[in-house]
Amino acid sequence: SRRQRQMCIRDSLYYKLGSMFKKGLGTDIDMDRAIDYFKRSAEMNNKNGLFEYGKALLIGEHIPQNTDSAVKLLEKAVKLKNSNAKRFLALEYISGEHLEQDFEKGIALLTECADSGDVIASYRLGKIYLQGEIMPQNLDKAERYLLLAEDNEYTQYALAKLYLQEEKYDIQKAVNYFETVSYTHLRAHE
Repeated sequence: SRRQRQMCIRDSLYYKLGSMFKKGLGTDIDMDRAIDYFKRSAEMNNKNGLFEYGKALLIGEHIPQNTDSAVKLLEKAVKLKNSNAKRFLALEYISGEHLEQDFEKGIALLTECADSGDVIASYRLGKIYLQGEIMPQNLDKAERYLLLAEDNEYTQYALAKLYLQEEKYDIQKAVNYFETVSYTHLRAHE
């Protein structure tokens, strides 16, 4: 119906206005106004507004922290297929910075993200399995997720380190990744 279309346009507009104020696009950065627009968008069930407002509530930046409300909003965003909200929640459960630490829940969510094609989640999960601090080291999983991650210098460096591990030792692959990283660094500083 016409009313539903107008609501859809408005929730998207509120989110976009919030993003403009957050990033300073065509205006000065104004986090108070950004959060206000994200809140309006969230109230209309915009998955991106739910994510941004939920994140602001959880972190407690520019507004009072409200963990319970934040988790509800973020989980609602996840149900509406917001992969950023799912990855954010996963990393918060893993870090324990703003939520009670829950490695199992965090790793499960991060794995869902990575298996759905989220290249950032793939990188983070690959690093977790490579380092073996949070979870037991698993070089097969580390390799799998790092190869799914975005192809950048951080991923290449992690893969180079992976191929120096005894279980996965491949000096040629390690050298190739290290050379790619150093070449990328040299070009960036020319």
